[in-house]
Amino acid sequence: MNIILSPTDLIAIYGAVVATLVAYHQLRDSHPRVRVEVQRLYLVGFYGPRTEMIQVRAVNVGSRTVTFESLPSLNDFVVPVPNLPSDSFPRDVVPGSSCKIFFDPSILADVLRKNGAHERVNLVGKYTDATGRVFRSKPFAFDLESPQGNESSDSGTHPEPTPR
Repeated sequence: MNIILSPTDLIAIYGAVVATLVAYHQLRDSHPRVRVEVQRLYLVGFYGPRTEMIQVRAVNVGSRTVTFESLPSLNDFVVPVPNLPSDSFPRDVVPGSSCKIFFDPSILADVLRKNGAHERVNLVGKYTDATGRVFRSKPFAFDLESPQGNESSDSGTHPEPTPR
């Protein structure tokens, strides 16, 4: 059985595919899209000697402004560091921009130990927008015994270094 498509049929198929793609992109853009990252940073200079911090950052990768009304958290713990360049909340984050907050790893380790954590903990950064939608990061491996040995959540996997 041979199927012969007329030019009108081809135009109709093309139109259906384009309409589906447009509808998909409009639906995707109608919802806020935020990428949350947790990473280890070293602040140098203005704040004195080199200081290690854990940064939780939300990047608006969508096309709508997102409003965060409260501080982000790491595994439901909010331990902001005073007098650091953390952003204030509530905060509107326009498309293409970001907001961030810093955590002191030693204070965070103490809080986690007091709540029963041992050795390594997988932390997840969480931002909640004004509508209650929660945006989460990939897990961040946090070593309670050695806060300077923490790893970034950017790669998602954290292989152990090979001894030389």
